[in-house]
Amino acid sequence: MPPTRTQRREKASAFRPEIQGLRALAVGAVILNHLTGWPGGGFVGVDIFFVISGFLITGLLVREHQTTGRVSLTGFYKRRIRRIIPATVLVLTVTVLASFCLLNAGRGRQAVVDGFWSLFVSANWHFASTGTDYFRASGPRSPFEHFWSLAVEEQFYLVWPCVIVVIFALVSRVANPSRFGRVLLAAVMASIIITSVRYACSLSVSHATWAYFSTFARAWELGVGALLALMAATLRSIPARWRPALAWLGLAGIFASFWVIGENTPLPGPWTALPVLSAALIIAAGTGAQPRYMLPLTHPVSVWIGALSYSLYLWHFPVIVLMASMLTERSALYYVSSSALIFGLSVAAFYGVEDPVRKSSWLTGHPSRRKARRALPASRVRAPRVIGVGCMAVAFLVLAGIAISGEQTSSATGRSAFQSPGELSDGSSSAKSERAAAIRAALAATDMPRLQPGLFNLESAVHSPPCALTHGSPPIAEVAEIKRTCIQGDPAAKNTALVIGDSTANSYLPAVLAAVEPVGWNVIGLTKSGCPAIKIDLLKVGSRLPYPDCHEHQELIPRRIEELKPDLIVVTSSPSPVRNLLVSQATGADAYRQWGQAAVASLAGFAETAPVVVLQAPPRGKDLLECVTRLSKPTDCVSTPTPNYFDFSRTEKGAVNALAASDVRYVNTQDWFCSEDIQCPAFIDRTPTFVDGGHLTVDAARSLGPLLVNSLGKSMME
Repeated sequence: MPPTRTQRREKASAFRPEIQGLRALAVGAVILNHLTGWPGGGFVGVDIFFVISGFLITGLLVREHQTTGRVSLTGFYKRRIRRIIPATVLVLTVTVLASFCLLNAGRGRQAVVDGFWSLFVSANWHFASTGTDYFRASGPRSPFEHFWSLAVEEQFYLVWPCVIVVIFALVSRVANPSRFGRVLLAAVMASIIITSVRYACSLSVSHATWAYFSTFARAWELGVGALLALMAATLRSIPARWRPALAWLGLAGIFASFWVIGENTPLPGPWTALPVLSAALIIAAGTGAQPRYMLPLTHPVSVWIGALSYSLYLWHFPVIVLMASMLTERSALYYVSSSALIFGLSVAAFYGVEDPVRKSSWLTGHPSRRKARRALPASRVRAPRVIGVGCMAVAFLVLAGIAISGEQTSSATGRSAFQSPGELSDGSSSAKSERAAAIRAALAATDMPRLQPGLFNLESAVHSPPCALTHGSPPIAEVAEIKRTCIQGDPAAKNTALVIGDSTANSYLPAVLAAVEPVGWNVIGLTKSGCPAIKIDLLKVGSRLPYPDCHEHQELIPRRIEELKPDLIVVTSSPSPVRNLLVSQATGADAYRQWGQAAVASLAGFAETAPVVVLQAPPRGKDLLECVTRLSKPTDCVSTPTPNYFDFSRTEKGAVNALAASDVRYVNTQDWFCSEDIQCPAFIDRTPTFVDGGHLTVDAARSLGPLLVNSLGKSMME
């Protein structure tokens, strides 16, 4: 049956310049946000991509059914493979090789793992399961983290085309099956959108990380685009005079979302509707008629950048992550070189791989294309297929070879300022001066020492005592169980030091043990991740809900202190909760005031049983896995404390000073980690300070024992 006039008109108007411009706007916002942090909500460009994708793919499948009377799933998935895989494999291969060559073997091997998940369109579940926080990443960021959105799309398209085929098959015998099928599909999609929105709103509050990466929580965004495609016949009746107003309203909504939405907005919760519906307005305004008065989107430059958008999206994040590791200073050089590299690689990949393979007959072999190919030179016929297959073959060999090689490279070789771990005098006043000298030597080093433990053993260097509680762990054990399983050191020792607090306190445990064990004490640690001993209502990390496990833990601490009757209580708290985890939502000075009041009340209660030492948290440093590269120097791993660190420390000191009549002391530890001019190296002697930039390695903590003894004084240890 020859195509109808309507079908011919649809085919002629299939190219939508304003959609290409919308792609350009979306990818530009994403790149700017990832590169510079501005605009704050630029990451919603991904949501715009979802709407565009749902509209175009659904429209393609529906038109195929109108034209041929069927939808070929095989043909659809072949086109998706040809469109997605060659460019993806190229990015994965180049990035993994660059990670090994420019960064270090540990990050290279992690890139292999992340790359495999990305290649098999499961990156979103991989990053969600490993606890990746898209906005507050701790430790090195994966160069493939942005593949989560591609995974969401492809998972959606594993299901939605099948639903379309089933629906059209069910209505194949009714009158006008194409129209009836579209109506039924629209009803199905509307129900999917409603269900997904409800799920997204709920999950974005209770489990923010899972919500952000979840296909089920994101399905409604693709669904809005799909619903637009199914309503195309209705949208064509929009009066011409309304179309420019709708398009400009949508454009205004998108720009507003760049500033209204931020990293603390529950996503993909209700606020995501702003960019999604705004993009839908622009698409609806141009359906059935060429858009007018939309030069920002229809300008040839915008259209061209839109054509490059897939390559730009693929390449931008690996470039940003790699450049950030090599150029630690965010100077003009960083921004200019990163931008040039993103654009250059994207253009080369688009014209060298993506576009030729997309236009080739690879995997399809349509007769018309085979006939056209016979008129072309053999080299031009074979090139796209060779490129696509070659990329995949090379990638498989490279990734597999790297994955099984197990290459263990040390930090940068060369002469170091250190020959052996420093020895601190046992409890003498010289411990502080020796520590200061070691810090100065670390800051003066020109070559990275052979660290002990090595870079790739850092994860095993974190202190993991038997009674350290994590998120969701059962509450503190009964006293008998604590005495049986939680004591470190000699269980028969006469005196006991009790360490309470969060995971920062837990990482200090080896220091406390090194300080008190030589004088006949033992140590008990009752710590819980993300839960300070100071009684204050907190949100759970990665969630926007209260942390009930923490509340229960804090309620039990005074009771256990009274039952255990320790001789010394050591309290340490991370500054992080005050910045963004208070249930009260207080910020700035008000947040510190609330913490100070809670600290006074909690510390006063602890001091009724035993002397209390408030041990200042270490200033957060740089993650060695991130700052140590093939090209880096020790100075690239030097950090300075954040303003939050100083504000929090002043708050703690103020709370201790308010309890002058009580037996509560404050131990300032800043000079244990930093020089007089507040420069903090990532290693001292040959010992890495932190496992991840925030938690001490066991060896680093043990080296603090003599300093802690010196700070406590003999009177407290007798």
